[in-house]
Amino acid sequence: MFIFGGKDEDNEKQKDLWCLDLETLEWEALECGEESIQSRSGHSACVYHGNMLIFAGIHEVTKELNDLAVYNFGDKQWVHMFNEPPTKRPPIQNPLDS
Repeated sequence: MFIFGGKDEDNEKQKDLWCLDLETLEWEALECGEESIQSRSGHSACVYHGNMLIFAGIHEVTKELNDLAVYNFGDKQWVHMFNEPPTKRPPIQNPLDS
């Protein structure tokens, strides 16, 4: 099982990557070039074909992220797929109101 980021006891956002061996229940901190990704909590993550995908999250109270980063477990490196500021979308109009 892999865990990325989150918050510590002081509510500070984290950017570390951990692996829990589900057989031994031992944690291992993974080397991941932390300088290449922003700390965050409230993000989405999944593991797919030897990669961990991290989407969005909250960096600070007033800074929500809208990015996609991929960590390759073999290369031990992050790759940013896109990094865009959040955009405000116009409200969806009900076609019955026209």
